[in-house]
Amino acid sequence: MVSLAQNDTLSNVSEPKNAEKVKFGDEIFAGLSNVYGYRTLNVREGLFAQELGIREDEQALWTMSFELGYRVKMNERLMLEFGAEYNQIGMQYRTSIDTTFIGYNRKKQGFTAPVRLVFQPFVLGSGEDLLFHIGGGFAPRMFAASRYTTIELNDFGQEEEATIKQTDGFNYFNVDVLLNAGFRWNFSNNIGLYFIPEFRYGLFDTYSKQRPYIQHNYGVFLRWGVQWLL
Repeated sequence: MVSLAQNDTLSNVSEPKNAEKVKFGDEIFAGLSNVYGYRTLNVREGLFAQELGIREDEQALWTMSFELGYRVKMNERLMLEFGAEYNQIGMQYRTSIDTTFIGYNRKKQGFTAPVRLVFQPFVLGSGEDLLFHIGGGFAPRMFAASRYTTIELNDFGQEEEATIKQTDGFNYFNVDVLLNAGFRWNFSNNIGLYFIPEFRYGLFDTYSKQRPYIQHNYGVFLRWGVQWLL
């Protein structure tokens, strides 16, 4: 016959007080993206065609985007990620001619809803706290505005900016395809960090058919932020 003391001992063995809790499941994340954006630009054939002019010499531009999302754990290696994002991407021009006109920036702003399939092929730390992350998917994008900012020298030799907000002549819907690879670091049972560089390319022309050019935006999004483990 097992005594009461023996029962307590068996209970302690079967349910150790320091048993590790499983900390990997669904995740909520919030972060920023440093965006290095550019575009393809070609003349649209037909009645509205124009030469590219100085637009042929435009260069890539750094912008910032903001994101919030949710990762659903499917199994030990796969997750499905849903996001919402305020998105900016653009390009710039700087003249080499000695004039009061210095150049301009073009920034397209909108809202995207990325959907990604995430693959975690292996871990890089003990206890699965540092994970290698590969993902791909698509992001429907709604155009909000295009901001055209000119930069000129005033009479005192100081730079001044003037911004025009444009909403006409653009396609209001687009879809980006995306691929990424990076790391997620879970440094506690509840909180972690992520750094996931991502390449995106817009499938559709950003301009309407009445504009003289055909343009597709693309860029590298350096995504980083905080994640909460559920």
